Amino acid sequence: MKKSIACLVILLAILISGCTGESDTNIPAGNSPDKIACKIDSDCQTPVSYLMRSICPYGSKCIDNKCEVVCAMYTHAQDPNISESYPAKCEKDTDCDCKSYLPKDLDSCSCLDARCYAVVRENTT
Repeated sequence: MKKSIACLVILLAILISGCTGESDTNIPAGNSPDKIACKIDSDCQTPVSYLMRSICPYGSKCIDNKCEVVCAMYTHAQDPNISESYPAKCEKDTDCDCKSYLPKDLDSCSCLDARCYAVVRENTT
């Protein structure tokens, strides 16, 4: 029994020490990507504070050569008996409807890569 407890303590210590070191993913800890300069979407990383939220599948995109936090918009099946959502498709910004996103957090509603996104206002919580 004492060996089991000792093993659990050691395992717990290893797990904790692994969580306190520097992250090699370099994800910003703040609420915004600080308008980091970018050329492509993969240059951007979504701040941890957004990744922890459950109200939206947040991500980051490169818009006008700066990183922006975005929330992908979805449409829902018209039949109330079907519980399915689909990415909202678009050709231009005016095709997008971001009314379901919190207005105080919305910077713009944009068509990016033929999908609708709510572009998040900087420094929202």
